[in-house]
Amino acid sequence: MSTLPLSPALERLIAVIRNHGLSTRQVAQLEAVARTLREDSPTSPPDWAERLEAIRARHAAATRGPWRWFGYLRTREVGLHAPGMRSVMEFHRWGTQGAQPMFCTAGYLQELSEVVVPDTAAGRGRVTDINHPDARFIAASWADVAALLARVDELEAQLAQSAPAIGPTVWQYALRTANGGWLGDIVLRADGTLFALSDWGGFAYRWWATDGGCFRSWLTRLTPDYIADKLNLAFSEQVWPALVLAIRAELAAEQQALATQAGGAQS
Repeated sequence: MSTLPLSPALERLIAVIRNHGLSTRQVAQLEAVARTLREDSPTSPPDWAERLEAIRARHAAATRGPWRWFGYLRTREVGLHAPGMRSVMEFHRWGTQGAQPMFCTAGYLQELSEVVVPDTAAGRGRVTDINHPDARFIAASWADVAALLARVDELEAQLAQSAPAIGPTVWQYALRTANGGWLGDIVLRADGTLFALSDWGGFAYRWWATDGGCFRSWLTRLTPDYIADKLNLAFSEQVWPALVLAIRAELAAEQQALATQAGGAQS
């Protein structure tokens, strides 16, 4: 996994510290902290491919879940268990007033001293990491969930911006004569709009009141005289009757399909 370079400001700060007598190990620790701060900085865009790969690896290495807490108050015992009551983490008495977590490896519970990562300073005995996949999965879970939720928010925002606007339903009709000659091309929209292209003229018209029902069915009830008044006489005589027949055939086919579907559902 690649590490991000230090910012110029952090480079200068470490150079100053290096010149003030700190040991090589102390400077290395400061550099590690600086890189961690830079990787966590919101100004540095996350490499989601690498981050998701790390989360998947932790998830795959951990004991298969789901996990749950289980125990008894009367015996003062509680543990984190996987399906089949397999131990993920148990606790063992540690001194007179403490308890240490124990993690299961190959069916055996290991005490903390067996899996703890040694402190960088000899004799200090500080615990900062536990060398067990379940322990590391637990420790990383808050940051992993936070990262995944942030990614979900980011992707949802991108989808919201790219989602196409949902417009009215559109129907198209390529009208032909009985001999296959061209009559016209018609486009209807459910919002009451008609677009027509024909040898008898091109038209665009919108009806604002269509009785609140099916626009196509409403159109079939309009008379040729009405269409001649709204568009023109030739269009009403040559094209309109063919459009009415096409719409009625389409509506009849849709009703038949609905009836067939309803019959299949009942059977």
